[in-house]
Amino acid sequence: MNPGIEEGLDPITFLIDTVAKEFGVSATDLRLRSRVAEVVEARQVVMHVGYIGWHSHTLARIGLALDGRTPATVSWGYQVIARRLTASEPLRLKVERVRDLLKEGG
Repeated sequence: MNPGIEEGLDPITFLIDTVAKEFGVSATDLRLRSRVAEVVEARQVVMHVGYIGWHSHTLARIGLALDGRTPATVSWGYQVIARRLTASEPLRLKVERVRDLLKEGG
């Protein structure tokens, strides 16, 4: 059973909701222009996970779902998280948890 997808959520919305829950921020905040560090990090995780792996969305599709951000912005967010994953064990564990949740639900 795929709860997120079967509830009618498209994959990118399910990804945003999953990351928001795991990072303790709201899905609305992820879509808005907040520059609060916790929100920025979670938004960049959406960009990273959405681009490489789970459903492999295009940079443009991810940007559109995140309030019209450009593909260049999404690419930057992806790169930031890719670099940080090697240096931050807590971040790596959160991203792994997000990926596990996505596999279970989508």
